[in-house]
Amino acid sequence: MTTDSPLRLLPVDLFRDRILPYTYRPQPTALQQDLFSYHRTIAHVKTIYSTLYPTVRTTPDDESDMAWLSNDITRFLNNDQATMLGYVEFYRVVFQRLYMNHMKNLSEVRLPPPFGGVHFNDIKVSIGLLLPAERQQLERFLGAST
Repeated sequence: MTTDSPLRLLPVDLFRDRILPYTYRPQPTALQQDLFSYHRTIAHVKTIYSTLYPTVRTTPDDESDMAWLSNDITRFLNNDQATMLGYVEFYRVVFQRLYMNHMKNLSEVRLPPPFGGVHFNDIKVSIGLLLPAERQQLERFLGAST
């Protein structure tokens, strides 16, 4: 550890016994592939939408490209049906994967607000809840809808 590292503030035994062992244990291949898929999908769709909907940044909060992306991900999750008409089973199944929902029946699943939010975190959450194959379907859907 370098002297300017925040890790130097941790007790040596905590670092040695609790943190360092994780560096010697490789993660399962399926988890690694899921993480790569997540990051690749996020980067790809954000690039597509920032190109398709270039934002004239009149204010630092102007993110209309991300607003379109958020909206279109919601459309994908709800099988291209307006959420004001209700939520389809796939939408509920995806959000049932959240820890707070994993023990609930589909009818009891708590759904987040369908659009936007602070810094469009719904984009990351929605893509993170998808399986790698579903992320590929999302990319095809977004490519087809643009």
